[in-house]
Amino acid sequence: MERLASVPFRITSKTTRESHVLVTDENGMASTESSWTPHSQNTNKGTSADDGIWFGQDALGTQAPVDDNLGALPYDTYTVEELPCSANEGMVPVAFEITISRDKTTLDLGTVDNKPYTPEIKGEVDKRQTLFKANGLFTYTINYRSTSSTWADEFTTTDFLTCSKEDQAHLEALTTPISSGDYDGKMNVWYQTNMTNTPAQEKIQDAENNEQKESETTEQTQESESTQESETVIVQESESVQESETAIIQESESTNAQENETANACSTNPYNPDNPNNERMYNFDNWRLWSQDLSTQESTTLFVEDLQLKEGEYITALAFEHGRVEEGFGTLSQEDEQWNRRERYENNDTLENAFDSTELSSWNNETCSQVLDALYQEKTVYAPAVLFMKATDEMLQSEDIELWNDARIDIYHNLEFHDEDKDSVVQTTVQYPTDTTDNPIEKLLTTLPKTEDLGFGIVVSLIAIGTLAGAIVVSIKIRNRKSHH
Repeated sequence: MERLASVPFRITSKTTRESHVLVTDENGMASTESSWTPHSQNTNKGTSADDGIWFGQDALGTQAPVDDNLGALPYDTYTVEELPCSANEGMVPVAFEITISRDKTTLDLGTVDNKPYTPEIKGEVDKRQTLFKANGLFTYTINYRSTSSTWADEFTTTDFLTCSKEDQAHLEALTTPISSGDYDGKMNVWYQTNMTNTPAQEKIQDAENNEQKESETTEQTQESESTQESETVIVQESESVQESETAIIQESESTNAQENETANACSTNPYNPDNPNNERMYNFDNWRLWSQDLSTQESTTLFVEDLQLKEGEYITALAFEHGRVEEGFGTLSQEDEQWNRRERYENNDTLENAFDSTELSSWNNETCSQVLDALYQEKTVYAPAVLFMKATDEMLQSEDIELWNDARIDIYHNLEFHDEDKDSVVQTTVQYPTDTTDNPIEKLLTTLPKTEDLGFGIVVSLIAIGTLAGAIVVSIKIRNRKSHH
């Protein structure tokens, strides 16, 4: 058992609140006895084992002079608290009470054992959605926080756009969150696409399989030399394509590796003996860097079109990377009632009536700003991440298809402690009719008010009916005239 030297203990009277510090010696021992260290020696200095200790204040505030012939503690109950220091770092400080009720009596408290400190590392994520209408525009919001009892080396929030992976809806823009408690006030944004994580060998194997099928079919139908020569040319072209695809993927992997080395949110963390090289635990292999060192004190809107992705390429996952975060870190206050919502982890967690997407035609700077203003009318030091999505035309014409989205957080401390949390949302498609008619009367009828607007509806209906009657009359006259001729 290791004895801890120079550990301070604060002793406090429960009656008078008088308080002084007693320090252990090189053997980890301490005593208030004058025979151990005279009360009159550096009285109540409390910096080393050579400092004496004396409680001389009574309930009336009268101060008794130091007397080495008396005990240091008058009759009373005292709290004894171990104070944190370099000697007991990583240990759980102890605290206990003692009662002095007999004269000239020494209380032997025995050995006080420190237990290793195991920090509680925890985090939470909250994912919500708005429902898309006929134009297919909708949003996701993400709040996250650390509920740890101490700081963390890194905090990463990932959003796996399952509906994008299945080509049901695509991300068009995002607004980064505003958080409190980030150590250096900076974050990185990463992304993956539908063309990410496709190894070169997998593409080559697919091409070889296709080539083999073509070859077998050709051999069964044609066996001429000209056909064989043609097949040879096809194989050579296929090999050339494979080499080209391999080179592109290798170049992409090289770029990703360079970004992983240079873009590390943990690189600015303060020195930690348990992680001296600021090693990052979350694996960002096969991720691409969207933006580096963005401020966590203000939001930034990023548009996918600025990434200049390839034709047919779209984003399928996002990651918000923070380095060290302090206790209480989050994009929403720890006391905010939203964290206690009953439906927080339900799949249909929806922001009702947040904004009217039917008034919007597309996602751009203006419409994104309108939505942000509608979602968060009060300006605070917090704001969630907002993802601006658009459902595909196929989804707008489909029914009962589920669009899923999954968010997750990973929080690490000292390369050893880790916690994660997940939250998913889903919405089901409803078929929206396509406007295919050029008939102005039918268009007018579709704009008629509902029954609750009856007063106004009677007037408009009469106008519509009158217009319709006029159209019928014109039609009859034309038909009659044609019949007559």
